[in-house]
Amino acid sequence: MANTARGYPYPLSSDPVAQGATAIQNLAQAVNDRAGVAASGTVTIQVTTANTAASVSVVFPAGRFTAAPVVLTTLQAGTNPFNNASNAGNVTANGATIYANGTASGGKAVGWLAVQV
Repeated sequence: MANTARGYPYPLSSDPVAQGATAIQNLAQAVNDRAGVAASGTVTIQVTTANTAASVSVVFPAGRFTAAPVVLTTLQAGTNPFNNASNAGNVTANGATIYANGTASGGKAVGWLAVQV
């Protein structure tokens, strides 16, 4: 058995075939320990009054997170980033509230990424 530079175990060609299940189990555990989990999506938030934040709730896939993840947001193409803003709040393991604001009313497309490491 050997390890990659980042610590992922793998079997060598000289390892006995009988150790294959153990090698796969060790690799799966290493990936599970290091990779973390994520979810993402895009929402459109209707800002009805300029300079007044509006929001939508998003629900994460069931059982994806064991604790509140970090949630990043970004305005999508076609939304002027200099006159608009987005962020996340009320983050739990089950979901979050995505907020948008702008100097003009209308739909604001917001991409979000939730990551637990």
